[in-house]
Amino acid sequence: MRFAVVGAGTIGQLRAQTIRANPATELAGVLDVAQANAAKAAAGTGARVCQSLEQLLELPGLEAVIVSSPLQFHEQAVVAALRAGKHVLCEKPLGNTVDSCRRMLDAARARAASGSRRDSIIATTRRSSFSSGRSTRADRDAGPRPRLRRARRPPQLQGRLAIQGAGVRWWRDDGRRHSHD
Repeated sequence: MRFAVVGAGTIGQLRAQTIRANPATELAGVLDVAQANAAKAAAGTGARVCQSLEQLLELPGLEAVIVSSPLQFHEQAVVAALRAGKHVLCEKPLGNTVDSCRRMLDAARARAASGSRRDSIIATTRRSSFSSGRSTRADRDAGPRPRLRRARRPPQLQGRLAIQGAGVRWWRDDGRRHSHD
């Protein structure tokens, strides 16, 4: 699968590194206003450092876009990628307003309803640690993280927008238990 990364800051660099490490994936392009960051993420991969979102979305064989840009640019990148028929993974939070999130979901629904055989996916990722970089107790106690090898959608969801939530229990260092559902 050919991926592109929009936003080559710290998280974008990690996403590019993950793509490079997986033999089943290829980094096709990177876009960042800081060209040095984009070049660093693309180094050694043959990926193109793009000058615009349009140029990135026109890369041959591009299938998926990871949006790791600052929050205020999520909507532009997500909507453009969905309209171009790409799969999308967007870092959290999805948008900075409810209306922005609705526009992104509407773009995903429009793509899914277009009759295309390609899925339209928006996923937001969650952190598993505090911003201080310290692991949570649940991370420490859980041992090695499982690796996702391949994700498949059930046949009844092929070509349809699927939004799914997951509950995650976690502990703060002060021993209080919390839940995200």
